[in-house]
Amino acid sequence: MTVSDKTQAAIQALYEAHRALLADGWREINYAPKDGTVFEAIEPGSTGIHDTFWMDCSFWVPEAGDAYPSRPILWRLKPGQVQQL
Repeated sequence: MTVSDKTQAAIQALYEAHRALLADGWREINYAPKDGTVFEAIEPGSTGIHDTFWMDCSFWVPEAGDAYPSRPILWRLKPGQVQQL
């Protein structure tokens, strides 16, 4: 398989960003709370950190009284939050 230099550079940047975020305390999304807890999440294609919660078998981002589906890859608790075990 041939990969362009541009694609390889982007893959390397994504890898390095992912490792840096994990080192900064972010966690893989499969470990996020599934009890309705609102937490912070990062989603590919977005430069923001969004409040997110799990409901009905998927992740959602609350916004202006509504909620929109999300496909986050990393999460962390909001500042001051303590995860219930």
